Amino acid sequence: MLNDLSSDESKRRAAIDLLKNADEGRDEALKKYTHLVCQLLKMPMSFVSILDDEKQYIKSAQNIAPTDTSLGGAFCEQTPETG
Repeated sequence: MLNDLSSDESKRRAAIDLLKNADEGRDEALKKYTHLVCQLLKMPMSFVSILDDEKQYIKSAQNIAPTDTSLGGAFCEQTPETG
């Protein structure tokens, strides 16, 4: 899954669709990851999100409400535009 998917749009979309869906094991690992990021970096909050063409899906969050948003409200709105 960590392969460069930018050159194969169908694989990229399939990976996004897979990651958008709930997965108990993965979601628990992401919860531990966001907690660890806050501790190690001494940050008040952290989150992991998945972006598709229309929305940002918050998959795990520490100290912020995990609310899905349109890309217009996404924290990293410009990342997909710049590659």
